Amino acid sequence: MRLFKRKLRPWAAVLFASAFLVACGDDDDDPSSPDGFGEESAQEMEEVAEELVAPAEVSSEVQANLFNAYVSLLGLGGAPGVSPVAPFELTARTRAPFRPAPTLPSVAAAPMGALIPEEVEGTTFVWDTGDSMYVASDLTGAPANGVRFIWYEVNFDGIPVTPLTPLGHADLMDESTAEVARLEVLVVRDEGDETLADYFVQGEVDTTATSATVTLRSEGFFSDGTTDLDFITQVVIFSSDTEERLETSVDLEGADGTITLELEEAFSDAGASADGTFTIAGGGNEASFEFAGEGEEQVESIEGSMSFNGEEVVVFSGEADDPEFTQPDGSALTEELAEALAGMWVAFGATFLFAFEMLIPFYILMIFAGF
Repeated sequence: MRLFKRKLRPWAAVLFASAFLVACGDDDDDPSSPDGFGEESAQEMEEVAEELVAPAEVSSEVQANLFNAYVSLLGLGGAPGVSPVAPFELTARTRAPFRPAPTLPSVAAAPMGALIPEEVEGTTFVWDTGDSMYVASDLTGAPANGVRFIWYEVNFDGIPVTPLTPLGHADLMDESTAEVARLEVLVVRDEGDETLADYFVQGEVDTTATSATVTLRSEGFFSDGTTDLDFITQVVIFSSDTEERLETSVDLEGADGTITLELEEAFSDAGASADGTFTIAGGGNEASFEFAGEGEEQVESIEGSMSFNGEEVVVFSGEADDPEFTQPDGSALTEELAEALAGMWVAFGATFLFAFEMLIPFYILMIFAGF
């Protein structure tokens, strides 16, 4: 039950870091870059990715305060005040390999029931600058089945700046049943009474005598007040005494295009493996990475390719942290192709990291579940 403790190398980090290796590739004047793929088209795809995720980056204040609100849920049981974890600390915490609970019964029982204690339902929490924590207030307007957090302008560490500048509120509503733990999230900016986020995140567990399957799902939208980003994300975690599997699926859709991610990772006594597909489409073009890796205790080797509008333009293989990149015919990358690939790699890396951030509510529910 500790297989995920093995050193899983985050795919986003591997792919992103490799961009610098690609950019230093050899210049070869003989092979020509595939038609339509070059620095300009790579830049266009980067712009598609940036514009697509822009609604979810409405402001650092929204994201930072949501982080604080999620983490604050962990300490609401009867406490008069709640101290949040700064976003960077939460991110580091959730990037750790999954930690299955000591026994299957505790995994099965923890997600069931309320996520928000009844004694704080209907309460609005505000920031106390003296104690640097959220405290209950006598403000009205909080949902009867949840809590409201006032969100503020924040500093680099995600902590509200002083003097406090309230910008809106985040309502966290408990829609749990005996079978499913479900949290509804509504974020509203005071100026213009604009809804910036409206989504749910839920988790459920199915157990047998020897295994547990945790299914986590989120669906909804972010908005910048002008355009929306719709998303559906699902994570399935299978855990037994001999095997661990993690299946991740992300679909993002906005006015400028789509991003999809499918990733499956597995660990057992026989070894580790991972494979996935990551695609950005928009502006009449589509670019995708397909990759697979394996190893004895962690993913040590990787192979895959990048395609542009259905044509394979780059292949790679070798050590996971130092793969070799070539054209499909085995020839070296041209300077233009290397620079274009580096640009695309950055775009994919950035959106991969964005997709990871979308999963943070899942990790919060995993904490509730005892992982």
